Amino acid sequence: MSSTASLPSEFKGLGLQDIPRSCLSMVLGKSKGDWSNLPAELLDAILRQVFLLPDYIRFGAVCKSWRSIMVDQKPQRIASIHKQPPMLLIAKQHDYFHNAPNSISFKLYSIVEDKVYDPKIHVPCFPSCIDFSSSHGWLILFVGFYGWLKLVNPFTRKMMKIPCNKSCDFTKVILSCDPTTYPNDFVLAAVSGVACGSLSQILAFIKVGEKSWTFLANPKFPRDEIRDLIFHQGLFYVLLERNQLVAIDYKGDGLATIVEILPECTTLRQPDLFDGRFHKGSRKLSTGRYLANASNGDLLFFERIRRVSKKNRNKVSWIFDVYKLSEQASRWVDITELENNDSIFWAMHPDTGNCISVVSVPYHSNPNSIFVTHRLGQKRKQEDLLMLGSQESIGVFSMKDETFLSDLQTDFNGDVIVWITPTLQ
Repeated sequence: MSSTASLPSEFKGLGLQDIPRSCLSMVLGKSKGDWSNLPAELLDAILRQVFLLPDYIRFGAVCKSWRSIMVDQKPQRIASIHKQPPMLLIAKQHDYFHNAPNSISFKLYSIVEDKVYDPKIHVPCFPSCIDFSSSHGWLILFVGFYGWLKLVNPFTRKMMKIPCNKSCDFTKVILSCDPTTYPNDFVLAAVSGVACGSLSQILAFIKVGEKSWTFLANPKFPRDEIRDLIFHQGLFYVLLERNQLVAIDYKGDGLATIVEILPECTTLRQPDLFDGRFHKGSRKLSTGRYLANASNGDLLFFERIRRVSKKNRNKVSWIFDVYKLSEQASRWVDITELENNDSIFWAMHPDTGNCISVVSVPYHSNPNSIFVTHRLGQKRKQEDLLMLGSQESIGVFSMKDETFLSDLQTDFNGDVIVWITPTLQ
């Protein structure tokens, strides 16, 4: 019999098999009334096995002694919060755009637990908000049509105003790091649409404390050729149309420097060629290309593929191709599974996809998956429903089987939803 077989019910499912037997003997020797007097060494060992943030919070709610241990571990938990599976931030579309004069109440949906929480999250309402995304646990609100941005932490209601930019409209904005953890050292980077009659897209950067944006327009960024933007190991990486990567360094002071340009990749499957993996008589078409950070430090590139039957053009199916960057050979390498049983969390968007994180999903039956959802209550097209595999708002694509799974029953149709990583402060 395992050492955890006779554990009290309070400790079931907390993954205590890794706790030293000396600590377990303390647990088994306690009566129910003694839980508040457990040794700090034991409580610390227990808490280190608690992975999910809701369980972490429940641990601290048991009693004062348990909460004191939680507070002691809080700095380490904050530092590793990016390893948490993201949750869905949910609000009714009508409420978000029409109803609340001051703030909007959001709920959270946990993929791991298949459960909706109502933690009374309130986000200030901006009637002219036209879009939002999330990065490092913060919402990035696009307010108005003239480059106005606001950062809102929905868990603490902290808000930061970002100097506006009226010269061009932003289509994607990301943070270099968590403003809570690094309040004096974070950078916003943005991709703008074509501005001021220019034939090039523009990248824009601003560091906390600066009063104006720094723009980088370059012939390397022709019209509509920027596919995605990500912060990876201290640099901003831009993905171009031909799968070329441009690395950019921005530390502030109005100076953005292109430090590296990786060559075009010729090893990717071409978007209009037939592939042996597909049924005969079908063609694959690339419909989106995106970047992601893997938990092991790799830079990932994934491509959304639509398969269309040549005999029946209404017969459409979807897959994702995933690659990692081989920095030694400066090329993309095709992969069929993610390391550490990671999964990709990605939201469809009419302009640019929003990949929040690539993390391991504990207790989930389908590792190496891509979790796909819609953003901002978009009116779903028939082809998007086909991609999700059903009428659900969340699709789970299995990289192993190259099929969409239908194991999530929750439907948020018509809701404003976005992936977000929950934070503690």
